[in-house]
Order: sequence, then C-alpha cells, then structure tokens
Amino acid sequence: NNNWTEAQNIHYQNYPLAKGLLSLATNPIPIKTAMMLLNRDTGTLRPPLTTAAQEDKANNNTKIIDTIKKLLINAELL
Repeated sequence: NNNWTEAQNIHYQNYPLAKGLLSLATNPIPIKTAMMLLNRDTGTLRPPLTTAAQEDKANNNTKIIDTIKKLLINAELL
C-alpha cells in the first residue's frame, strides 16, 4: 500500500535486533537460534554450520545464546 512511513518505522524497530544477531556471526546460526527460541521451525543446519549451543560449548561459554535472548527481550519478542 506504499506506506513508506510505516515501513520505515518497522525497519527502525527491528534494526537493533537484526544488527545484534548479525554482529554475533555472519552466518545464519544466530538467526536460526532466535527463531528456535521463538518456537519457529527453521529446519536443520547443513554442515559445516553448527547450533549456537555447540558454538558456545566449543568456546566454553553461553555468550551467543545469552546475547540472543537479550536481543529478543529488548525487541519485546521473548
């Protein structure tokens, strides 16, 4: 319906979440993890990608999942 103002508002509302997720990794792992936390089916990851939990375990921390949860809470999605 060519409502540019509404589209711009939606963009600005979602930008921090998108920027935050993509700052964690340039692959789909953070986005797929966020979708999983929102109970959205994203299918399986194809190699060489791993889950965020596997990434965190490999790095001995929970940074990725914790950060994703904070981003979703800030976006009022979780």
